[in-house]
Amino acid sequence: MRFFKKKSVSPVIPQETSSQIILEGHGSRPISAHARVSHHIIDVPTGEHVKFSKLLSCCQRCFTKENLKEQALLIATISSVVLGIAIGIALRTLKCVGNERVGGCRITREDITYIDFPGQIFINILKMLILPLIVSSIISSLAQLDGQSAGKMGIRALVYYLGTTLLAAILGIILVLTIRPGTRGGTVEINPNSKAAEGRTIDTVLDLFRNLFPENIVEATFRSSGTDLKVNRTFILRPNETRYNITIYTPVVGKRDGINVLGLLLFCIIFGILISRLKEKAIILKHFFEAMLEVVMQLVRIAMVYSPIGVFFLIVAKMLEMDNLGDFVGSLGLYMATVLAGLFIHGFIVLPLLLFAITRINSFKYIRGMSQALVTAFGTGSSSATLPVTYRCVEEKNHIDPRISRFVLPVGATVNMDGTALYEAVAAIYIAQLNGIPLNAVKIIVTR
Repeated sequence: MRFFKKKSVSPVIPQETSSQIILEGHGSRPISAHARVSHHIIDVPTGEHVKFSKLLSCCQRCFTKENLKEQALLIATISSVVLGIAIGIALRTLKCVGNERVGGCRITREDITYIDFPGQIFINILKMLILPLIVSSIISSLAQLDGQSAGKMGIRALVYYLGTTLLAAILGIILVLTIRPGTRGGTVEINPNSKAAEGRTIDTVLDLFRNLFPENIVEATFRSSGTDLKVNRTFILRPNETRYNITIYTPVVGKRDGINVLGLLLFCIIFGILISRLKEKAIILKHFFEAMLEVVMQLVRIAMVYSPIGVFFLIVAKMLEMDNLGDFVGSLGLYMATVLAGLFIHGFIVLPLLLFAITRINSFKYIRGMSQALVTAFGTGSSSATLPVTYRCVEEKNHIDPRISRFVLPVGATVNMDGTALYEAVAAIYIAQLNGIPLNAVKIIVTR
């Protein structure tokens, strides 16, 4: 065992001087002791000293001026989430039932819309950047790759998306069948007359292909196709004077507001591959979209400065909009707990294990690099609106090749909906449990 020993300037130890006590061993440094010299040896275990030194050096690295400046935006955004939840819960005591201030209440539904206004501005800024970001990122990415590489990357991405979505749905089914939230925790009133006419499977598939091949690429930037069912109720009188009430659903193809992401993705993918094949003939287009992407990313960086303010007001407004926080611990408590448990397991266990198994990358270090995108997604509730932030985290924090991220992320934000697959699987079986409907394996698969 090594010890702290006194050191003097000469072989003869003076009786009274300013001396130094040093630690023998590699990397030691003297410690001044301006006092009477002691002739006793100080026994300090080296192991504890090493642990303290490592902890001290780690803290020094974490709290350096450069590191704090780099993480300032993330710290501010996380703080805004915490403050938003706390202030939102505190303000609920002043919330009015309607739009009139009676009984001592101060915050009406109209006031909540004013509180939500800064948050909606933040969402609008992010949505404004989606279109130029998707177009420039996909085209510039594929323009730098050959057709074979782009094809391999696309196939692998789709296999991964479908695989993780399937895993999420299976996890949701396992959890809801194990916890059985529909048979415990109270009841939920369901209005049988509130059932809306939903599209059929064939109509959904046809809408998918209609949006993949839009008739006008300019229109696809702000409008998409969709099928609605028109309800027609008729009465039929049989020869025996029996009267029947028949409801007929007629599919009507119309237009819906919003970006046709599928059509834009397909157009940009083909456009980027053709630029890559034309090489020198299309070099001007290649440079144009690369420059356009750089400009858009600069706009993203500017927009992110506003993110703590926007997220704060979004959280406060959402907390005030909730009619009854008791639902979290009441009839819907187990359902929400089941969904949240599934999302946690899928996001922090399943996906990190897949990442480590395929790439051997430290999953938690990677998640830490995505913190800003995760917090923004929590506040906005939109994967598309979070896309600009995701680009920045993936490329600047986790150092992923831009040629890969700029192609994979827009497709993933549209196709890869693991959370949706999980909670829809839980919701379908949860409703069946509420109504006492037994489900076998075949019905569970069909329901999903």
